[in-house]
Amino acid sequence: MVQVYNAFTRRTRHLTVLCGIFAVLQLVEAEFDIYQLNGNSVTYYGYNKQCGFQHSCYGNHRYRSYDGSCNNLEHPTWGRRGNGLKYPIAPCYSDLVSKPARSKNGASLPQNRKLIAGLADVLRKRQINVTSKLNMCCVFMSEFINSDMIGRANSRTKRATGGFRGCRADGTDRSPFITPLSNPLLVTSKDRYYAPLKVRCLNLSPQEKANDKCELKHVPERNLQSSALDLSSLYDSKPSYDDSGRLNLELCGATKPIAKSEPSTVQFIAIAGLFGKLHNYCVDRASTCLQSPGPVQERCRAFAIGVYQKIIFEQLLPVLFGEEFYNECDFNCEYNPDVESVVSMAYRNAYGRFQHTWIPETMLYKPGGQTQSLPFNVFFHEPAQFDCTGTLDGILETPIHIGNLSRANVDKFYTVDGTRGTCLPCIDLARSRDSALCPLVTYKHYIEKLFGDDPNCYDTFEDLSDMFSPDVIEYFSKQYEHPTDIDALFGILDRRFVLGGFLPRIVAQATCLEFKRLKCTDRFFYTWNSYLGEGTRHLIKVFDFTTLLALFTELDVVPKQPFFVGSPRIASKDIRDYINIIYLKFWNIMLDMTNNVDTKQSVTMIKALELFGEYEKEAFIKAVAELLSNEEKAQNSCYRIGQGEFDYGLFQTKPIKPNEDLDVRRTLTTDKFLKTLAKKLGKCELKNLLDGKCYTNVTLSCCNGAEQITCDPDNPKSGAPLPQNRKLVAGLADFLDKYGPVTSSSLNMFMLFWMEVINSDMIGRAHKRTQCPTQGFRGCRADGRDRSAFVSMLSNPLRMPLDDPYYGESGISCLNFSPQEKANDRCEIKHVAERNMESSYLDLSSLYGETPNYDEKGKMPLYHCGASEPVIRTAPTTVQNTAIIGLFGKLHNYCVDRIRSCPQSKGSVQERCRALTIGVYQKIIYGQLLPLLFGDELYNLCGLDCEYNPYAESTVSQTYKNGPGRYPHIWITDEVMYKHKGKTEWRPFNEYFRNHESFDCTATLAGALETPIKTDRMVDATVHKFYTVDGERGSCLPCLDLARNRDSGLCPLVTYKHFIEQIVGEESKCYNTFEDLSDMFSPELIKFFAQHYEYPGDIDLLFASMDQRSYAGSNMPKLVSQSICLEFKRLKCTDRFFYSWNPDLGEGAQYLIEILDFTALLALFTDMEEVPLEPFLVDSAKVAAKDVRKYLESVDYLSCQI
Repeated sequence: MVQVYNAFTRRTRHLTVLCGIFAVLQLVEAEFDIYQLNGNSVTYYGYNKQCGFQHSCYGNHRYRSYDGSCNNLEHPTWGRRGNGLKYPIAPCYSDLVSKPARSKNGASLPQNRKLIAGLADVLRKRQINVTSKLNMCCVFMSEFINSDMIGRANSRTKRATGGFRGCRADGTDRSPFITPLSNPLLVTSKDRYYAPLKVRCLNLSPQEKANDKCELKHVPERNLQSSALDLSSLYDSKPSYDDSGRLNLELCGATKPIAKSEPSTVQFIAIAGLFGKLHNYCVDRASTCLQSPGPVQERCRAFAIGVYQKIIFEQLLPVLFGEEFYNECDFNCEYNPDVESVVSMAYRNAYGRFQHTWIPETMLYKPGGQTQSLPFNVFFHEPAQFDCTGTLDGILETPIHIGNLSRANVDKFYTVDGTRGTCLPCIDLARSRDSALCPLVTYKHYIEKLFGDDPNCYDTFEDLSDMFSPDVIEYFSKQYEHPTDIDALFGILDRRFVLGGFLPRIVAQATCLEFKRLKCTDRFFYTWNSYLGEGTRHLIKVFDFTTLLALFTELDVVPKQPFFVGSPRIASKDIRDYINIIYLKFWNIMLDMTNNVDTKQSVTMIKALELFGEYEKEAFIKAVAELLSNEEKAQNSCYRIGQGEFDYGLFQTKPIKPNEDLDVRRTLTTDKFLKTLAKKLGKCELKNLLDGKCYTNVTLSCCNGAEQITCDPDNPKSGAPLPQNRKLVAGLADFLDKYGPVTSSSLNMFMLFWMEVINSDMIGRAHKRTQCPTQGFRGCRADGRDRSAFVSMLSNPLRMPLDDPYYGESGISCLNFSPQEKANDRCEIKHVAERNMESSYLDLSSLYGETPNYDEKGKMPLYHCGASEPVIRTAPTTVQNTAIIGLFGKLHNYCVDRIRSCPQSKGSVQERCRALTIGVYQKIIYGQLLPLLFGDELYNLCGLDCEYNPYAESTVSQTYKNGPGRYPHIWITDEVMYKHKGKTEWRPFNEYFRNHESFDCTATLAGALETPIKTDRMVDATVHKFYTVDGERGSCLPCLDLARNRDSGLCPLVTYKHFIEQIVGEESKCYNTFEDLSDMFSPELIKFFAQHYEYPGDIDLLFASMDQRSYAGSNMPKLVSQSICLEFKRLKCTDRFFYSWNPDLGEGAQYLIEILDFTALLALFTDMEEVPLEPFLVDSAKVAAKDVRKYLESVDYLSCQI
């Protein structure tokens, strides 16, 4: 199936026109009057001169007429408005003239309403378990196209009416005031729906017939529009333009003929309005051109029709047909003047009504971002009350109705009161019969002959099994006398669907024949219209339905596949920016041609153009192409890790919110730009550009001059790759098993989980954002034996050595890995950093989320262990992480309960309690955790007693995130204690990632408090079995950490060590040989590194965790603790709301923050009878929880002072 939103890469070649992109919508080179005969005229006379018809055209007719005449110069009336439709085969009147068809045995065909109502009852018995991905936008677009081909009125009279009566107003009987212009439908007294309403009659008006040439032939219905796909229903026979050539638009941008047509829903009007707005959009731009050849309204009409035709044949039909049948249909024709452009009766009154079966009971309506579900028929009445963007947004997300016929369709169509309406399928069936269409099987054989299909004989109803399901066959056998009597309309129930499409085969075939004829007989079809200007052709390729939605609605994001529910979306601003870029580019060319470069407008535009040089344009197009490709892959299950795989959820992605994909696109643009420069420029020039040492230049794409041209000499290293990730990690784990020191620690796993909670608050846990959030992108096959065939830019699998000591035996050679999302939303020329998925402040952003959810009292809805919804939806996370952050969720609600009990409560309760909760959280970090990790010496040196500094940015460093910040991972143990109801169990670490609700929250916390960390080994639980389900196959956490380190471009360990030493004022040491590393590593570890690295300056920063130096009393390696000191000092000192200086905290809040700590939280919000006084130490002294609670109750009065 073709891509609904064209890749931007194909659009670069469209940038070659001469007079501003809209200014070159030229069709001619000389001015002329469209109604003036110029050149040789062509005169055509009808065969019966008594009728007196004649029509003339001039040979160089360059624009379409408004009634469709003169499209074919040899046959000027072909395709004209008001012509008769085409009978593909002779009609089946019973008397060959006008009497309705009868059954094979001469009996009447089944009564209309009775047949339809019974069929609806049969279909409603089906159990429908699927929802179509096709949306109602597709239905209304199809209806709009049909209206363009055949019109919406039933007949014409000297005096227009709102409809001729056939029934009494109450519907109880036929009206005494009935004319030949009406033919009411009978409703039986046993009708299940209408009988209780006493409705016995439904109005119907036959279609107007046409035989203007007085020929002796079967008289077909009249076409009330031109047959070509030319927006004739929008422009009408006499379009209303203003003096500038703009259409006079009404509701939703539609013209008066559309806005006043009945019956029409507001959605139909809004879709038509997109093309009305497109016309005027073109006029506004084309009229500013310095050279404007030809009438602007005609050039813009040609452009609008071209876009419309392109949407039909390149967006809509490929979706409806599916790729296989679309290719089989083969629209690659040329203009054929020997075939008449005409719509067939069979399509008009049978197969062209296929979309009516898709009408749902309700549709979505989304005004101002609010979603409502309203009855379908509401949208027919008082359309001005509806928001146009809201109606379009609603149908984009409303799936079509499938499997049966809705009551909105069968019983309540066009209802006002929601009860009494008409029957749309009955009207369709009446049209089919009034037009004398032959039976279904007759048309089936006719179409099969055209397509070369083998026909079937239908002697019995059982023979229909190739087309219909058993329930439909059984029903038809009770209603019709013979299978060859079945009405043509019921081809819409054909169960032979085209592969990959949404249409029954006979409907798809009929639609193919119709649209192929209309394309190939249209002299002005956009792909071969010789009068279209070069600019018009390029713009038609750029514009599609997605573009129209972006330009002419108020949607912030628009679907790339506008006919599918849940389509990935792209920012409207991005599309508008792209169109503006094209416009600016060609305006510049036009200015060069006319030498008119002194105007204020030209200067402004040229300055804008200077920002987009050759490399920028190339980068922009590549970036958008990748963004679209990524979203396409996010929708494809082949690219996503499956639910049955062990690492499902390990690389979770978050959804991109409205307008956020602009950030992603800008980042990708910068990334592509820098990669382009890396190839085009030397390393020296690129380094100076990134370091900001180049002078400002026109395109930002070169480095012609500089204040300081500097370039380091090439690194003396050989340039070979760094040690292979997994091989290095597995070797280090094996080394520590053999040579590592035997140590133990009094620190517990509770502290480790707490540190992970803090990191999640600082940087988040998801790896990136996509339009379609996933549980991980695939890089490897499900069995891990090789890379997957479905690897996208969103994944970068890790290779495993064949002789791997653990994975090698099981044949695993590939581990999934997803790079982090980058961030450079300002498109600055700099090294692009990874994106932070949470606010950098220590503010519990991972708990509260971007938009906190509070109840009417200000309390947070809490889930298992007290965690909020953003927490429970996060992966990967252990139940211990959830339980620890849940303590703060419970603290928030505890605070709310107490404030609500106060006699006076000023200000927002939820915000005051949020401030208190964050204050306690910050106090525990700086008052309990860091002193223990650092020891007195470093804690005092770190200088955390700072004041708020508004001049430093609050941000997390790449170094911390991908290096020292991952230090706690080496403390993970193979097993973690679980203490439930007095019983102690040691359970595998990785069990705690899944089935959180099966764990008792108090038991998990009690166990973590008594589980010592691992300090002398890298355990199997992280190195081989991380995130395992079965206890055998898992991932490698240190491998992921090392991949993060390298992907983020971190400099080597010794480089960062020198940077830290410069900051803290320590003397640096050179590392020319591996032996020089003796100040940091043991001799055995130095030997290990010498075996894997070429040079000591190559060692990855991640291995700062192996630093054997430490400050007195510290529980961390020196380089790691120094890095953490810098990080947490920055985050504290740049936080205006840090609890110790926040002036808006009440006195009660300040005091409560001082007395609330982890000991208090454990006493308040767990079922522990005793809680530790030192919660980060194993075997800490404990205090009775009830004593803690009793003390806290004694200071409850402070809650009223928060």
